[in-house]
Amino acid sequence: MFPKTITKEEIVNYPIIKYPGKTLVADTPGGISQALDYLKDDTLLGFDTESKPVFRKGQKTDVALIQLAGKDMVCLIRINKTGFPDELADFLNREEVTKVGAGLGDDFLRLYAMGVELNRYLFIDLGEYLRDYDFEKTGLRNLSAMILKKRVTKREQTSNWEADKLSSTQIVYAATDAWICREIYLKLAIRSKQK
Repeated sequence: MFPKTITKEEIVNYPIIKYPGKTLVADTPGGISQALDYLKDDTLLGFDTESKPVFRKGQKTDVALIQLAGKDMVCLIRINKTGFPDELADFLNREEVTKVGAGLGDDFLRLYAMGVELNRYLFIDLGEYLRDYDFEKTGLRNLSAMILKKRVTKREQTSNWEADKLSSTQIVYAATDAWICREIYLKLAIRSKQK
């Protein structure tokens, strides 16, 4: 059974986990087509977004990056450079693909403010899903520790996601966030089958 809560002190005792596989950064329309082609046969995708941080209350920035984690690759789509093409919206609105993320409310608000319409009901928010099972503190860092016994570092979260070129640490951070959502969901699915 998974613990329903965890302390910061307990989390720091777990080893840090980082995405170990292949990553594709797509920052052109052709790159997006290539990324979606890589992921087209996946039926489960980890999903996340990143935005340039703001340090004034009430300010918001557009989504700069969409992260999609498949079985064999994570694709990072730099929509601050490419815009949000219909091809990407159609891909994310496919009913036959499960998309799973954490804390998706803000992601969808930012995307909607940009004129992007995704079917929210085709996405699973781990935090909302696990709150129904009395999990407390359902942020990604806590869920990773409680379910996978691994620690996700959030050091790059407030870095500049609109930078001309993403750093290697940004790429690993962004890939890990989407991939870890997929891994948590798979672990939960395995556990529920064992009951």
